[in-house]
Amino acid sequence: MPSAYVSKLTIKLLEEGFELQEHLLALRRYHFMELADWADLFIMSLWQHKWCVTEADHRLSEIQGFLESSVQRSSCERDPHKDRLFVYMKGHDAMTLSASVIDVHSFNFLGLGYRVDWPISIVLSPGALKI
Repeated sequence: MPSAYVSKLTIKLLEEGFELQEHLLALRRYHFMELADWADLFIMSLWQHKWCVTEADHRLSEIQGFLESSVQRSSCERDPHKDRLFVYMKGHDAMTLSASVIDVHSFNFLGLGYRVDWPISIVLSPGALKI
């Protein structure tokens, strides 16, 4: 019985004190693409800039800027958690981005991350977000 009480108390604290529900809704918008107009704008921004993946890690801040701009121009512009999104390099495969070879796999080298603070990071760990 005490462990059930602690679990309920912990969940209530995470929900009310640390906005767990709001973070889960943000993940629904971004990772599960419930409102994907931001993703379309982001991909279109990336398509307009041609560079090699091997240099993308040097231009990650520029790519992050495309993400932020895309979210601001989308239906998610008023989302209080939009600043928690970030892009990162997933691999080191070299491929050139050009308009003639763009397909659904062209941006597999990029990952979408979501920053959370402790104690929400206990529930929304990097491993849980990766799954």
